[in-house]
Amino acid sequence: MSDDSFSFDLDLGNLGLGMSLGDSGVHRVLTHLTALETEEALGEIQKLRDRDGASPLVQHLLALAVTRMGRPVPAIQLLEAAHEQAPSAYEHAEVLATILAAVGKRTEAVYYAKLATALKLGYPEYALVPSWLESFGKLLMAAEENPVVDWGYRLIAMDKPDKAVEAFIDAIQLDAGIVEPWKGLVEASRRRHFYGDALKAAEAIVSIEPDDPENWATLAKCQVDIGQTDTAWTSVSTAIQNAGPDPDVAQYLPSLARYDVNATPEFAAELADAWDKVAVHSNDTPLVAQRRSQNDKFRVGILSGSIYAGSRHAPLLSTIEECIGRAAEIYYYVNRKSEDAVTRRLRRSAIRWRDISLVDDQTVSTMIRNDEVQVLIDLDGFDWGGRPGVIALKPAPVVLSVFADPGFVPGKSVGVKCLGEPGLPGFAGTDDTVCSIECGLSNWPLYVSADAEEQEAKGADEPLRILIDGPSARLSEAFLATIAGTIKGLDAVEFVLRCENPEDTTATTILAERLAAAGIDDAAFTKVDLRQSLESLLSGTDLVLDTFPVPSLEVSFAALRRGIPVLSKRPVFARNGAVTSLLSSIGLGDFVVETEADYATRLSDYLKQPETVRALGQKVRDAVKQAASLEPRLERGRAFAELFDRLLAQAASEETK
Repeated sequence: MSDDSFSFDLDLGNLGLGMSLGDSGVHRVLTHLTALETEEALGEIQKLRDRDGASPLVQHLLALAVTRMGRPVPAIQLLEAAHEQAPSAYEHAEVLATILAAVGKRTEAVYYAKLATALKLGYPEYALVPSWLESFGKLLMAAEENPVVDWGYRLIAMDKPDKAVEAFIDAIQLDAGIVEPWKGLVEASRRRHFYGDALKAAEAIVSIEPDDPENWATLAKCQVDIGQTDTAWTSVSTAIQNAGPDPDVAQYLPSLARYDVNATPEFAAELADAWDKVAVHSNDTPLVAQRRSQNDKFRVGILSGSIYAGSRHAPLLSTIEECIGRAAEIYYYVNRKSEDAVTRRLRRSAIRWRDISLVDDQTVSTMIRNDEVQVLIDLDGFDWGGRPGVIALKPAPVVLSVFADPGFVPGKSVGVKCLGEPGLPGFAGTDDTVCSIECGLSNWPLYVSADAEEQEAKGADEPLRILIDGPSARLSEAFLATIAGTIKGLDAVEFVLRCENPEDTTATTILAERLAAAGIDDAAFTKVDLRQSLESLLSGTDLVLDTFPVPSLEVSFAALRRGIPVLSKRPVFARNGAVTSLLSSIGLGDFVVETEADYATRLSDYLKQPETVRALGQKVRDAVKQAASLEPRLERGRAFAELFDRLLAQAASEETK
């Protein structure tokens, strides 16, 4: 049995099918099923169906085959139909009782089991209750509350979201009135980038349990995924009304600011202040321990739910390992269960790696204090997956929030500072609540080669190929309005839009409406699925357009690696500054423009000069090569060490006052 099939604790013993009675085709089906040859069994069943139609026997055999494939709910439906047509046959009721017990439907299972005891064999010539199907009694004793839901989550953990979706849909068909399978469907759909399906599942959750604030927060996340920021504000407000003064729920409100093109820094600061009033703060500050010499290493903690490949903090993850790690012992406090090449590499160099996803804020704070961390770096702020409640407790003498905005950071009332660079908004001044790394925050990402790959040269008559990483969450009205006038009537340019799968009808409808509202013909784009590999997608691409207000970091990374220029706009919020930081830090800051009008003008200029755009590839490759060399990493490491020394000295002086 494959490891992604629903388990029935199957015993693959001999069925004793040496008899010659009955139809040989039925015996062949049962033999194939015993040997786990489901495709061959289905072929034989189709022959029987063509000959006999959808008879109770054929439906029973098909149910056994579907069960062998790990899909118990369709099997239940087939057996119910067979039992309805042949209610006196023992076999249909017995197998139905067994499978119902396996999926946790105890009451129904007992009913059919009792019914089966009063019935006679309907097909004595066949072993239609095979020995590989565990007994009803044993399965009933071992039945979990929601085994199909649990199986769906195990499939997610095995990185099989497509199979997980099937499991959760099966569980919903068993009982659509409980929220657990709907929650699983949200997570699995988000993992496979079917954001419209996730939204529909989230809407079902709040309709079942409208008083649970976490359900409204889940709906808000799904609305953000689909680009419906306006309705997300309403959902988060409802969650807060239901929860009362709960900081864990209240954090969702300020987290929305970075997604809304209409939100101002002043408004975001007001939201942060409101959260700060309900947050729990510590009454004392950990003792400050400074370095005794330049040879001593700092003790630096990294707190985040964004430590994984493809994270918007990937440039900083490289900085942590290759720059900060030269002068510090690193302690990770990770708020997300994830295992990939990036996390494995970071774990190898870590002093401690602590999973805090199920640990409360106060306990996490105690962990950090016990580890005697000198500098705690928070990667998330108020974002989904972040732990602002831990930051507000200020568990280290120095706490820095990366890519945070001045005045918009958890724990600012207890002295938490923002960490950024001069290229980000709010970091060019002398405000003592912000800290800047002059040489930039971003280093080359862990999961790509250091050398940019050179693409095959194009002919002068070939059209420009321009890629937009545009799932619904990033394809904002402001971005579309900026490019709308520029892309019309350009036959010599191919615009490729990376977006949701066409099978996600909700997302596809929203995309069409958004394009129409911007006055853009849907046919202007060649659409490709989000799940298509970036390597094949970027082949032949000449330019990538970074979206705003939320940047498309993963595609920008991959493009720069291949020597493809990326056009970006400086963000309103530093929290959206990952691409700006990357471009500036590796010496490509001239690809960052200041305003939407500048963006449209630069794009128009590029479209008029395709050969100039293609020539920019060499500039990008040179910058990538330089960024990957040793000296920039050493320089950035020295800058962090100097910053930590200065902040610890400042904290020590305040401690003695």
